[in-house]
Amino acid sequence: QNPKLIVNLFQQCGKDELKFMVTSGFYGGAFLGLFQMASYAIYPQAWTLVLGGALVGYMTDTLALQIMFAPIQPINVLGRKIQGLFLQRQDEVSADFGLFVSN
Repeated sequence: QNPKLIVNLFQQCGKDELKFMVTSGFYGGAFLGLFQMASYAIYPQAWTLVLGGALVGYMTDTLALQIMFAPIQPINVLGRKIQGLFLQRQDEVSADFGLFVSN
């Protein structure tokens, strides 16, 4: 019912993940944009920019979301625990959520 309340909740509880999404989108998009620029130089058709932009956005968002939320359960890879970034912070996020609800 109150969109501002939901925005505040996410900004408080998901601040680290939001920062990660912005940063990864910027650097990932810039890196993939170089390939898009090169392909446009070789094949200068307007539709390649639209298709390239859609692919770059999809790829960077998908990768960032996978890093944040997958795997759900921790797994060991070469003696190192791997789990989604947001899921690693469950205790901290729960405390933030509790503070938010209590206020």
